Amino acid sequence: MAHMIRLLVLSAVVLTIVFVCVDAYLRAGKRSELEAKWNSRKASGRAAIAGTDDIEAGVKAYSRSLRRRLVILIYLLPLLLIAAIVYTPAD
Repeated sequence: MAHMIRLLVLSAVVLTIVFVCVDAYLRAGKRSELEAKWNSRKASGRAAIAGTDDIEAGVKAYSRSLRRRLVILIYLLPLLLIAAIVYTPAD
């Protein structure tokens, strides 16, 4: 039982690091996409003056929609797989 608890704690630490890295990477990608869109509008003369506020709002909305999916994919799926492997009866 102690080995199982150690495995779960270590898995939670590793998965938290993975979650933070993936979250930062995806938010940075979305930010650069929004900045490119804003720059293209600015070049064509259709950009609003408060472009940075629009970019921040877009990143925040994207982060909220992405966070639930990341929690499911990064935390729940691996832990469920570990539990299935551990508790699968061996013949």
